[in-house]
Parts: sequence; structure tokens; C-alpha cells
Amino acid sequence: QVLGVRYAQIPGQLQASLSIKLGSGLTPEGLPIEPVSIPWARINSYKLTLSFRPATAADEQMLLSLLPDGGVTDISQLPTSVPAYLINMIPELKLNDEIIENGSPLGLGTELLLTMNTFSPSYGTKNVSNYVIAGAYLNIFNIAGTVSPKQLLLAEEKLNNVTTILNSGTQAEQDQINKDDLYGLPFYSGMLNYFSRLIAFSHTSGSMKDIRQGLLPSNGLFGYVPKVQLFFGLPREVNIGTVEMDIDNVSTFTADLSNNKEDVKDFVYQVGIMSSVLEHFIPEEMFVTNEGVRGAAISAIKALNIAASEGQPIYSLTSSNIDARSQDLNLDSLTMSNIQAAVAAGQTVIAHQDSINYFGWTGSGYIVLDEATGSAAFMISDGTNGASFFFGAYVGFLLIFGSLLFMIGTVAVGPAAIFAWLALIGFVLAIVASFATAYVMDEESLIFDNGCFISGFLTVIGGFVNIVGVIGAFAAIAGGLLATKIMASIDVLGWVIGLGSLPSPDQCYGSSE
Repeated sequence: QVLGVRYAQIPGQLQASLSIKLGSGLTPEGLPIEPVSIPWARINSYKLTLSFRPATAADEQMLLSLLPDGGVTDISQLPTSVPAYLINMIPELKLNDEIIENGSPLGLGTELLLTMNTFSPSYGTKNVSNYVIAGAYLNIFNIAGTVSPKQLLLAEEKLNNVTTILNSGTQAEQDQINKDDLYGLPFYSGMLNYFSRLIAFSHTSGSMKDIRQGLLPSNGLFGYVPKVQLFFGLPREVNIGTVEMDIDNVSTFTADLSNNKEDVKDFVYQVGIMSSVLEHFIPEEMFVTNEGVRGAAISAIKALNIAASEGQPIYSLTSSNIDARSQDLNLDSLTMSNIQAAVAAGQTVIAHQDSINYFGWTGSGYIVLDEATGSAAFMISDGTNGASFFFGAYVGFLLIFGSLLFMIGTVAVGPAAIFAWLALIGFVLAIVASFATAYVMDEESLIFDNGCFISGFLTVIGGFVNIVGVIGAFAAIAGGLLATKIMASIDVLGWVIGLGSLPSPDQCYGSSE
């Protein structure tokens, strides 16, 4: 008789777990939240949230000063924008409303990279990264197996209780309601509903084909995301945003009792389609107006359906037709890059031709399909890479003014020369830091598009050279035909530099036309 090893408790390497870290492409070594590892048993179907609070009393007072005197009696009295550059926030990771990790202060509206590493002792690690905004409120839902009916009923009971207090409770009761009640409960309940319906669909449709599917450690995000207005790539103000659901990791194991691989492949794809449908169905069902009108939400499947209803062609893109068909797609540059990368990796991409506009949202939906297994990623893109474009423009301005300072420092004397050279050093450091930031953002896989960055950079440089060329051409009239021709050549070169095959400004920051 051979006995296995006995443990007083299950060792860490045999436990499923979730590791979370929150980073910024601008300071990759100084993470707002250092990596936190949590055993899966502590978070399975429980309420895990990422939120932000004012860093200091002064930051909190700045936010309160934006509210009207006498308090808010109507939602229309709330400010539509907040100056991001005046307020710092601290990220908080909470489990069942209890803080388990505080982060470092950072500016409101800062774009961050949330990385989640889901470890299963049987299936290894799956890494998922998402872009979050400082000021968002996100439910990080984690589940394996099934949704507990008890937890679902308890969440709905708490949500109904909060709704009752808001509608008819006393002032003292209403004062006890916090952001974890207002935001956390609805988003948590929504995620419980999402996975309970997905599991029910999988069970029902699988039973008809003798297929069984189980849910491995999976996770996703559901919450409120503010909209950020940028100034040369930096947050200037934060505006009212949207509710977003992003289920990046649905991991399953599937078995066919009759060992029919084609049936399994079709079944996996059908479950994937349902997972995308629920991404718009659940938010629409949750947010209903007093008149009974459902909310408007988007998903990859819905975007494809809307495009088809508009008469747009739907393309199946593979390695055999991507070169020809990509010319027919009028999508933003980042989406096109993702599509081409997926096809180059051997995947099939299903995409529509043009961006759609749905209740003010402009973007596209597409599917990245593994033909061999039926598994797929259902993607949406909002068609915006404006930050990359304006960041490139910013670097262009730095280079121009740095060159001017160099010329001033060369010809000036005395204090003016000293000032020019000191300023030049500052501009050189800023340029080096900017290109280093661009490199880090690209390496860290943040929302960054090299094409838009270069387009913004060369457009500014080209425009400046164009202006110099025009001025020089007029000045050269008195200087002779040769100088005129030289300046005219520079004038033409100025615009050529900023054009070419690079993405246009409209492609980078999402024209709605």
C-alpha cells in the first residue's frame, strides 16, 4: 500500500489563485498597486472591487466644491466634468467591502494597466490585461464551477433593500448608503446573473447533444468608467462616462459523450456567442428608465448585427484573403492592427466593413475565431487612438522649440544665452523622456498605437516646416530664384512628411462620419 503526501493545509502550488497588479506605462517600476495574490477559495463568486478615493482631505474638498450649495436635489445639478489635473486619487482593492490593499496616489483620469493572472493547478496560468481609468468603479468578478443560488438571492435582497432606502428611506438611512452600495451591489449582482445564465445555457444546449461543459477559474470586469479629455496625452478633465462589461477570461473544459469533435467545436462557438450576447443583454436589462425603456448597450455580436442590418458586408478574414479584403475595411488603425495580427497567428477574423454609430457610441465589433477548436474572442473597439496621435504631436512641439532654443543659445550672449541653454537641456530631457515613455507604453501593451504616434509627430514637424517654407519663399523673392526654389521645395516637403500611408487624425481619434 502506497500513501500520498498528507498536508495540514493545501500547499499554495496546488491552490487556484488570482494575482492582481495595477500599473502605469509612465512609471512601470512604481506600481499604484503592487502584485496581490489571493486564494481562489476566498474570492470565488464573492464581491471583489477596484475603486478610487480622494488622496487627501484637500482633494476631497476640491470634489465637494464642485457641488452646488445646499446639496444636490436633482441629478441635473451634478457637474458634467471635473478638472483632472487638480485632484489625486488612491486606488483601493476591496473584498466584500473590506479593504485588502491600498495603492499609491495618482492623478484623476490617469490610464492604468490592470493585470490579472488566474492560476489553476491543472490548467496553468492565464494572463489578462485591461485598461482602467483612475476614478472608475469596477467589480472584478471571479468564478469557477457554478453560481451559488444563495449568493444570487442574497445579492438581489441587498440590492432591493438599497433601492427601497433610496426611494422611501429616512434621511439617516440614506446617509448610510455609500459607493459600495450604489455601485458595488448592482455590478456584483449583474455579474452573478451573467454567469448563472451562461452556465444555464451551456447546460441546456449541451444536454441536447450529450456534451458536458464545466467552468474553470474565470473572471471579468463590470463597472463604471469615466470619460477622459486629454491635452497632449495628459488628462485635462473627467466627464460622465459609461457602464462597461468586459469578460475576457471564460475558461471551460468540454467533453462529448459520443466523442464527436465537430459537435464540440460548434457547441463551444455557440456558448461563446451567448457570452457576447449577455455582455449587452445584462446591462440593458439592469438599466431601465422609469418609463420602462431598456438601456442601450453594445457587444461584438450586437455590433455585427447592427452593421448587417445597415447593409454592410461581413467579411471572414483569413491568411488567404487578408491582403485583398483589408483594403475594403474602413476601421480605426488599432483595430486593423489587431485584426492583421490575429490573422497572422492563424486565426479567422469576422468583421464588418465600417464603424457603426449606436446611441452616440462609434466603433466596431469583430470576432477572432480558432477554427480548430471553436473558441473565440469577441472584441469591440471604440475607434479612438487620439492619445497616441496627440502624444506624437507633443513630442514634435518639444523638438521644434528645442531647435529654436539651440539657435538662440548659439547666437545670444550673457543671461539670454544661459537661459536658452538651460531651457534647451530641459527640452532635450523632455524629448528623451517622451520617447522612453512611448517605448514603455508599447512594451507594456498599453493603449498605444505607433502609427498614430508617428502620424501626430510628423504632422506637427511637417506643418512647421511648411510654415518656414512659406515665409522663406516670400523672403526669398528679393534673394534670387535659387533661394525661392529651395524654400519652395522645403514647403512641399513639409506636408509630404506628415502624410503618406500613416493613419490620419480622423482614423486616430475616431471620426463619426
